[in-house]
Amino acid sequence: MQTRIARWGNSLGIRIPRDLAREFGLRPGAVVEMDRIGPNIVLRPRTETLESILAQITDENRHAETDTGGALGREVW
Repeated sequence: MQTRIARWGNSLGIRIPRDLAREFGLRPGAVVEMDRIGPNIVLRPRTETLESILAQITDENRHAETDTGGALGREVW
């Protein structure tokens, strides 16, 4: 498969063909991981789930509550 590199602002971008995007479940706005492995650029769909992110929360990295003051409008019913 072959594609062309295009200018995107000050960066460069590539187009991912529709069939390949469908195969990997990619949609506009999808997040991918990009790595350099030897002389290759490798793109991988990011597959983190909410559960895997929440599992990383520990007592050591959890921040304390922040007091933002009393209600100013109809926040409390």
